[in-house]
Amino acid sequence: EGGGAEPLTSGACGLPFATHYVSVTNTVAFTLADGLRIGQRKRIECSAVSGTPVGTLTPADVAGSEPATWVFTAVGQAIVLEWTSGGWKLVTLHQAGTETVANAGTANPLCILHLVSIADTVDFIQGDGIVAGQRSIWLASANSGTPVGTVSGLFYDEDGSADGIDVNFNAAGDSAALEWGGARWFAYSLVSATVST
Repeated sequence: EGGGAEPLTSGACGLPFATHYVSVTNTVAFTLADGLRIGQRKRIECSAVSGTPVGTLTPADVAGSEPATWVFTAVGQAIVLEWTSGGWKLVTLHQAGTETVANAGTANPLCILHLVSIADTVDFIQGDGIVAGQRSIWLASANSGTPVGTVSGLFYDEDGSADGIDVNFNAAGDSAALEWGGARWFAYSLVSATVST
């Protein structure tokens, strides 16, 4: 096992390298084979994007409930993975960039800002966090019709109890800034939004 950095535009991450700088032009795929030894670490960082960037990294094996894929869409997004006896496990997550989430869509954990348009009744999904301290910001960028928008997930309610299941939006400008506490998301800022059970 060596070190150093490898630039990639698609294909397999070279196992001897410690860092991989991925350049994402439109839709590309990357793969990561099993590690060479327990404790081996890999840093994968998005260093350049063009077109409509969707760079999907698929590790051969992941530990436990770790994501089976990672989607890179913006410069600065990065993950550090460590090889364990059960597969690749996330050690560090660096979020960057903005995405527009479609109705019934799930937030990309590598994006920090998630824009939603509330056209009548819509629902979006905030998956569980992966590392404590992970952040996720939701912003309603537009509304139309009779706007009723929810972000479904596991949240601490506004009174601090662990029973929140939705963040509610109904107008452009409504927002929620969330932080993963290890079991649920804590809303550290709500602007004309509420958490409901």
